[in-house]
Amino acid sequence: MKKYYVFNSLLIFAISGFLSSCEEETNTSDAFGNFDVDETIISAEAAGVLENFKIEEGMALSAGMVVGFIDSTNLLLERNSIQANKSSVAAKLTAINAEIKVLKTQLAVIQKEQQRVIKLMESDAATQKQLDDIEGNINIIKAKITAANAQKPSVTAQLEVIDANIAKINNQIANCTIINPVKGTVLTKLVETHELVGLGKPLYKVANPANLYLKAYVTGAQVSGLKIGQKVTIIIDNIGGDFTNLEGAINWISEEAEFTPKLIQTREERVSLVYAIKVSFKNSGVVKIGMPGEVKF
Repeated sequence: MKKYYVFNSLLIFAISGFLSSCEEETNTSDAFGNFDVDETIISAEAAGVLENFKIEEGMALSAGMVVGFIDSTNLLLERNSIQANKSSVAAKLTAINAEIKVLKTQLAVIQKEQQRVIKLMESDAATQKQLDDIEGNINIIKAKITAANAQKPSVTAQLEVIDANIAKINNQIANCTIINPVKGTVLTKLVETHELVGLGKPLYKVANPANLYLKAYVTGAQVSGLKIGQKVTIIIDNIGGDFTNLEGAINWISEEAEFTPKLIQTREERVSLVYAIKVSFKNSGVVKIGMPGEVKF
């Protein structure tokens, strides 16, 4: 009777172990991955010494926030030189306009004289030579006015080129102010204050933690049953050693297979090619970049 009791106990234990094993297998997640976010690399739009660079890793930045400056002394000196040149060219245009004004005044005077001589000729008080001399002077003055006006387009064109150069310099000076373009948290600081940076030099990386997503990997057999917008369950570890479930949705599925990342463990270890998917979810602040996560379809 004792042996029969022992046998039944062992049988019950074995069945319980089998059922527990089946339950664990049933609860196995369908895909594994890590939480990630799209980074934005902010680069220098001017060259020079970096000044007053107010960036630290982990700092929260708002869009439009000024975070530093690049020394613009050389650009300011260059702009002053160009503006001085513009003043010189503008003086030429002023002189031409003044000359034209004087010539027009002379033309008006001599044209009055022309009318007076014509009336005098009617009473034989003036000769044809006098009229011819006056008309000759009128033609000379008109030619001078035409020549002066011909110089104006060239000078005006020079001023337009100078204005374009000034606008270019002003834009470069504006680019010396480093303005953060997107809301987010600084992930990596790549340079320090007083460093010499070149045009296009990466300064820091920023990302918005609210836009976190889980990048997981699925097999070829799994990917055929997935679709964009499909609701899934994200599983993460919590402090108590248990698991927390989050509601998510698939928002991207790779069209090309890739080799299984070394850090990702799948149920089918023999699988060498997988497809990447991205699962979006609402992050309450619990999930951090780089944390592992699991997906259950």
